[in-house]
Amino acid sequence: MALEQDEIREILPHRGPALLIERVVALEPGVRALGTRLIHADDPFLEGHFPGQPVVPGAIIIEMMAQMAGVLTMRTLPEHMRAEGVALLGLDRARFRHPVFPGSEIAVEIAILQRRDPIWRFEAVATVGGVRVADATLLAGLTSADASQRGLSAHRTGIGRKG
Repeated sequence: MALEQDEIREILPHRGPALLIERVVALEPGVRALGTRLIHADDPFLEGHFPGQPVVPGAIIIEMMAQMAGVLTMRTLPEHMRAEGVALLGLDRARFRHPVFPGSEIAVEIAILQRRDPIWRFEAVATVGGVRVADATLLAGLTSADASQRGLSAHRTGIGRKG
């Protein structure tokens, strides 16, 4: 299953320069997803990072991973739970192995490691041309009225909630 920008916008709340995933090229609900983005020289996050030698900030790569986790979560949840949303709760073992430059197509693969609703754990790997450039373990939580009573939506990033 592949998704284009319009379909991604139906899943994620991000718009404009904050929507970092251009295409979802593979999606296996409940298992894994793979998304891509071509890094353009005029991408706003490259401005000033670094003049004369633009490099994609690590935070942008992590955000791409979080957005892919949001897509996978929303496509895994039953329809009646999809309006609840997902928030990034934690980041473990993040490693940036190679710099990513304009002109590169970055691919982000996310896989569900553990699911104990409302908390999910994901393995994320970013590659360029088959070479691993970053990896991390993400922790995310479903956000809802019930979850907010347990403190899960106090710092809501909305990685997978439209609206």
